[in-house]
Amino acid sequence: MSEAAPLPTPRTTFRLIGHEAAERTVLAAFASGRMPNAWLISGPRGVGKATLAFRIARFLLAHGDGPPGLVPPDDLAVDPQAPAVRLVSASSHPDLLVIERPYLNDRNTETVDLNITQARRIAPFLRMRPAEGAWRVVIVDSADALNANSANAILKIVEEPPDRSVVLLLAEKPGALLPTIRSRCRRLDLLAMDEVELAQLLVADEPGLPGQDAAALARLASGCLGRALMLQQIGGPALDAAVARLLDGLPNLDLVAVHELAGAIAAKGAEDRFDLLATILDARLGDRARAAALAGRPDGLERWVTLWEKSRSLFAQAVAANLDRRQVILQVFGEIRAASRP
Repeated sequence: MSEAAPLPTPRTTFRLIGHEAAERTVLAAFASGRMPNAWLISGPRGVGKATLAFRIARFLLAHGDGPPGLVPPDDLAVDPQAPAVRLVSASSHPDLLVIERPYLNDRNTETVDLNITQARRIAPFLRMRPAEGAWRVVIVDSADALNANSANAILKIVEEPPDRSVVLLLAEKPGALLPTIRSRCRRLDLLAMDEVELAQLLVADEPGLPGQDAAALARLASGCLGRALMLQQIGGPALDAAVARLLDGLPNLDLVAVHELAGAIAAKGAEDRFDLLATILDARLGDRARAAALAGRPDGLERWVTLWEKSRSLFAQAVAANLDRRQVILQVFGEIRAASRP
């Protein structure tokens, strides 16, 4: 089997589905001549926050010096061959600054927070005059990772933003931001798609994708297209089916299969699959807890809820404390096996 082509990044993605209202909000603000200097784009992981942010950036950097009356009426689409767009795709546009959490190591493990060193890059960047057009744009991904010091640095910027500048703050949990930051931003709240609609979209985009796989991807991604595409890339449907087979065999558990699964997912370079396994177990254990509740089995409900919470805790500890991931997986399945015995 040939290796799947890598997914395009938000920087190089030119299609955004399901957020037409958000685009019209930005266009209306721009056309009014009173473009807010700070926007807070919120929504779940993979919903399209970064993709929308780069669409806004490309639009401003490519057309931001034109008369507002010439603004397209429907969306922020820009010619992919426009000079400004090509510079953005190449990470070399002098008027765009992207702030992200730095990596801790060669395994691309991100730091827990977005620190003051990163936040302090923004103010001097915005004080400079635009080099190519009329605007300077900053994308902060993710703003809910700001620590106390970096949040205060961002607050000073959004309190007194320079003219012809836009700061786009992306956040999965906007409530984690300082209220004073939130109050100074125009909000764009992006919502996930209906799971049935997303599954249909996945099949339409890739006719060879089985319907059951598309449904599994839509469910695991909670209706977020970007996350569904990432999960497909790393074998989400196959792993979901493998976990389902293991759980369907309870109270008996195929220990050989569990050890093989743990070894494959704990291998170097498989960090995304570890996160995927956590997502799958979260969904599968949650389904069993809900089934026990609907069946009126309080003992079963308590047991599955306890397992559900324990699994979440163990996977979170593995990431936060850099624990042996193979042992964590074995421990989670061991807990499931023990709790499933009569």
